[in-house]
Amino acid sequence: MPLIQNIVKNVLPALAISDEALPALIEREYTENTLIICDPYNYPEFGRYVRKALVTSCSQNVIKEIVRTYSYDKILAVGGCTVLDIARACAGHAALICFPTILSTTCISCNRSKIQFTNGYRLIKTKQPLKTIISIPYLLQSKEEDLIKWTQSGFGDLFANISASIDLQYQQRDLEIHKIRGNVIESFKALDWVVDAFNGYDEKCLKTLARYLHHSSIEVIKRNNTKLSSGSEHLLYHTIIKKNRPAVSATHGQIVGIGTLITAKVFSTLTGDDTLFDSLKESFHQLQLPANFGQLRQIGIGKDAIIESLQAIPAKSGILGDYFSNASSFDILDSIFGI
Repeated sequence: MPLIQNIVKNVLPALAISDEALPALIEREYTENTLIICDPYNYPEFGRYVRKALVTSCSQNVIKEIVRTYSYDKILAVGGCTVLDIARACAGHAALICFPTILSTTCISCNRSKIQFTNGYRLIKTKQPLKTIISIPYLLQSKEEDLIKWTQSGFGDLFANISASIDLQYQQRDLEIHKIRGNVIESFKALDWVVDAFNGYDEKCLKTLARYLHHSSIEVIKRNNTKLSSGSEHLLYHTIIKKNRPAVSATHGQIVGIGTLITAKVFSTLTGDDTLFDSLKESFHQLQLPANFGQLRQIGIGKDAIIESLQAIPAKSGILGDYFSNASSFDILDSIFGI
């Protein structure tokens, strides 16, 4: 079965934010020919369901094994990004319903999957879900440190849309802030909400973030590309991962947040307008996302690692590649992370 499937046109995934427990939501959607795909953390929860597949990686071989082993007309994907990626790739003509158990990235409702092939990871177009269902009680039962870490990551990945918009406008040689904002209006609304209304990682925060992450996924489907989801900040992310091996505890959103802040500061340097950078820095402070050298060292990323990674980004790849490819000084990093 091919990994890339035909998508039903003009039908966008729905979002349901529920106050019901996750097992009750699963029970309602489970039918005779349903396959549950889940991660090790959630696998024990579904012991009475015979038709379930355990997923621990995004390997192409996992997809082939599931497609070869099971027959199904519906998939319930229960877990984080790895599970959602695999389920989308396996869905084919089956109905797909996603149950994200963490709100850590903008991928909760999209039609893209990051899959590991023999020659490395690739982002491929896959099946979009019919709907995404989020159990708020399930999220709130997490340990406080886990809830904060993963929800932080979701905001960090969401704000990367702003960085990607700067990058896109930079490549079009038009850094008008109203155009940068207009490309990703909902991401700017999320930024404004954090600055003005965030009051802790509570139920209101989770519901708000879920809506913004879902909207970001919908925009990828509607645009049919990821240009406004992944820019130079993600190039920096991949370089940091490859070169420096951050601490296991570092999340995707925490690391892309580094590039988002740097991109925003470069934007302010080029335009003389610090407003966006100041808002992002304030939001990082509110959310407790790593935003200074001390906090970055705690997730295994020091100043030297950032400099080395910035130097490795190719020129003409975007705003960070152009700005830092021949840089003789990296003092700008002190103005971003030194306070």
